Amino acid sequence: MVYFRSLIFHIFLALCLYPALFLFSLLVILPVPCCRWVPAWWGRKVTQSLKYIVGLKYKLTGQLPPKGQPFLLISKHQSSWETHVFPYFFPRSAFVVKRDLMWVPAYGWLLWRLGMIPINRGKGIQSIRVMGKAARDMVSTGRSVVVFPEGTRTNPGDEVTYKSGVYFLYKTCNVPVIPIALNSGLYWGRRSFLKKPGTITVECLPPIPPGLEKNEFMEKLYTVIETASNRLCNEAIASKTKVVS
Repeated sequence: MVYFRSLIFHIFLALCLYPALFLFSLLVILPVPCCRWVPAWWGRKVTQSLKYIVGLKYKLTGQLPPKGQPFLLISKHQSSWETHVFPYFFPRSAFVVKRDLMWVPAYGWLLWRLGMIPINRGKGIQSIRVMGKAARDMVSTGRSVVVFPEGTRTNPGDEVTYKSGVYFLYKTCNVPVIPIALNSGLYWGRRSFLKKPGTITVECLPPIPPGLEKNEFMEKLYTVIETASNRLCNEAIASKTKVVS
């Protein structure tokens, strides 16, 4: 049944994707405010289809970023679910994305138009500096910046290393950090076709103030995100086991 529902979900998403890409290609010629609703609309569409087709819901908890104040939102990354849904949660934010995505027809054009921040991993420190300047410009206009510190999706429970460029962003932007923990990988696995029923929990953790030294910041960031994410995963597994038993 899980396989069948996952198949229906993928078919439905594909049927929605092509009209959406056509719409994206038309919107890029319009002013930026006219384009901002599109990623939020897509994220809402994904959450609704997951809920009604797969039985996969979500819960957003913790200290949500107050409106009107820019933050650096640094999130655990276990699944493609975040890339679809986070623009719905944080609609005016700029996301740090792989530069390759900027060259995808229609979709990439919209990313450029919305001021998303590309990073070319092959250029090392030069790319980090460009990313830092773009992020600082976004923050100066009142927009928050979303970044995934692992640089790629990781499975729940994997030991990971956070990229040092995260500290460069923290130092350059000089705004509070909202660490974000989640357990999405339990339900929408990395490179997994199956989408499992349940409830993904996303938790916004207490802010980290600007001004910390590199080692202190990186250790604190890693500890709070990994500890909370492991807790969310363990709670979900325990809850599922209790229901089955």
